[in-house]
Amino acid sequence: MRDVPRLRGELRQAVLVHAARYVLAVGAAGACGVLSGSGHPHWAMAAAAVPLAGADLPSRVHRGIHRIVGTFVGLALVAVVLFPGPLSPLQYFPGHTAAVLALLVIAFQFPTELFMARHYGWAMVFFTPVILLMTQLTAPADPGMLVTERAVETFVGAVIGIAVVVAVHAPRKATASGAAAART
Repeated sequence: MRDVPRLRGELRQAVLVHAARYVLAVGAAGACGVLSGSGHPHWAMAAAAVPLAGADLPSRVHRGIHRIVGTFVGLALVAVVLFPGPLSPLQYFPGHTAAVLALLVIAFQFPTELFMARHYGWAMVFFTPVILLMTQLTAPADPGMLVTERAVETFVGAVIGIAVVVAVHAPRKATASGAAAART
C-alpha cells in the first residue's frame, strides 16, 4: 500500500480551487445543455472539462480552442459522410449503411488514437466522426440536427470552460520578497 501524503496548506487550497473549477464549468455547461433542449447536454459538459486539463493558463485556453476547431473540422467530415451528395460513401453502397458506417468508425479511430497524445485539435478532427457515426449506428437521427447539436454544445461547453479557467485562479504562492513588501 502506498503512503499518500495529506493535503495541507497551499496544496490543499489549490486542489479545492481546481475542483471548484470543474464543478462550475461542467455544471454551467450541463445546465446550458439541458436548458437548450438539446438531446446531448453531456457534449457540452465534456467540452467544458477539456480546458481544465491543461497544465497552465495558456495551455488550458489552447485546449479549449483545439476542442472547438477540431470538432468543427470533424463535423465537416461527418457532413460529407452523412449528407446526400457525390462525396458521401453511403450513396455507393445502398442497403449497407450500417456496414459502411462501421468501417468508417474503424478508419477514423486510428488517427484519433495516433494524434490524441500529440495534438488534441487533430485528434478531435477524427474523434468527432467516430462519436457521431457511432451515434448514427445506434440511434439514427436527422444528420442536420446531429451536426448542429454537436457544434452548438461543443462551442458552448468549451467557451464556458475557457471562461472558468480565465476567471478562477489558483491562489498564488507567497514569496519571501512579497511577504517582506507586504509588511512595509
